[in-house]
Amino acid sequence: MRTGPSRAHAIRSHGRPRWHVGLSGVRVLRLLVATLWFGGLVLDSSAASAQYGDGVYRRWDSDVAFALEASGGVWLDGDQASPAVSVGLRARIADAAGPVVTYRWASDGGEGATRGGDALMVGIEVRPLWPALFLTDNATGREWLDLFLQSFAVELGAVFTPLATEGERGVGLAVGVSIDLPLMLPTHTRGTFRGISLRLGARRIDATRSFAGTPDDVDRSGWLLTAGLTATLGGGSGPTREPRRYRPRAFR
Repeated sequence: MRTGPSRAHAIRSHGRPRWHVGLSGVRVLRLLVATLWFGGLVLDSSAASAQYGDGVYRRWDSDVAFALEASGGVWLDGDQASPAVSVGLRARIADAAGPVVTYRWASDGGEGATRGGDALMVGIEVRPLWPALFLTDNATGREWLDLFLQSFAVELGAVFTPLATEGERGVGLAVGVSIDLPLMLPTHTRGTFRGISLRLGARRIDATRSFAGTPDDVDRSGWLLTAGLTATLGGGSGPTREPRRYRPRAFR
């Protein structure tokens, strides 16, 4: 007489823990998602309230933004990879576009001058998203996110390589893209110093025989992948610091 209920109870108790454990897992997952969502809202709102939110972030304080960079990375030449270092200077008018000069050195791995070596790139850099988002009033108002999105850049220039090798020198075409991860925001700086960022870049160098300045038997084409620090300085008075004589009489 007692075996029936006990077996039924055993069956019910045997099935219940699986359903109970599954329900607990769903609840924990929901709780975790809700916690992360709420924490993200709190951090996002606090970060947004701590910034100016004007979409400019001290860009109007100067006419030209000078960016000094030092990077390390890898030079990809076909199926071979060599360590590389790069330094450069960028001068962007209104932080939107301007000339760029970079010097790159990559180890040749002891296989001759056709691989690695040094190179000088002279070209122009354009940041299209910064004026586009600002003029269309599509800035998010969050300084870090705005600066990250607006830092997307495209560069185009000529490459002269190698510089340190006597004899054959080549000329190639360089096309690259980059983006900056802000480490020190402009609104937290003073004077001409405008902040520090981590720059990630990729550049394709085409130095094949199709270029007149490239030796017929040398191909120095490849990819340059870099990551490094960039310090930005402001130069010039900027539109927000015009001389006093040009201001309306009401502000005298």
